[in-house]
Amino acid sequence: MEATKAKAGDAACLFRRISGQTRPVLGAMAAAALLVVGVDMGRSWSWPLEWRVAPAAFYVLVFWVLLGIPPTEHGIRCKVLPNLRYWFRTAVLIGLVVLLFCALAIPVLAWAGFRIPLPKTSPTEFWGYWLTYACVDAPVAEEFIYRGVLCPALACLLGRWAAIFLSGSLFALLHVIGGNPGPDNFIAGYFLAWAFLKSGSLLVPIAMHSVGNLFAGLIHLLNYSHPNLLNGLL
Repeated sequence: MEATKAKAGDAACLFRRISGQTRPVLGAMAAAALLVVGVDMGRSWSWPLEWRVAPAAFYVLVFWVLLGIPPTEHGIRCKVLPNLRYWFRTAVLIGLVVLLFCALAIPVLAWAGFRIPLPKTSPTEFWGYWLTYACVDAPVAEEFIYRGVLCPALACLLGRWAAIFLSGSLFALLHVIGGNPGPDNFIAGYFLAWAFLKSGSLLVPIAMHSVGNLFAGLIHLLNYSHPNLLNGLL
């Protein structure tokens, strides 16, 4: 059977083995990836890191053994495209866009009657929980699942922008299910999926995700110590 040609701009280059599969195989890979995402949404996001990433690791292992698709095609690689300097500049720009989106979305949602509560994080919680879970465990697990597992097959099957849309939408839904439906979580997944497909490495979205969560944690910490200040602004 004739191999499917990737529709994504860089998919054929980044995912050579995946893009060379037939459409039925790509469909099976995409369905299996969605199953991994479904398991994660079924409260596995509350599991320890090693258990949470286990289905994704199993997915990568199965297709490595069966089809010879190396882990590098799921973003498990140190090489970052095009270069680190590009991503430092781009990450700052994306951060500013997300901040602007939140600044516009929060008052609009409040006017419409959807007031999003701003969490409070004590110093003990910040140092003992937030820095480990939100800045390490969650970025590693979620980028592995929602980018490394989900995006490659979708990008080769449906195209890059469809993969970005589906990855970002499911990432937003995860946070709604998890009780954290902030506007930052609504938009961030699209940028993180784009960054993964652009860089070819999970290191970029993991780093961006981690820094974003660190910034959010600092805001929660500020809200704990000076609640009136942020309530007045929001």
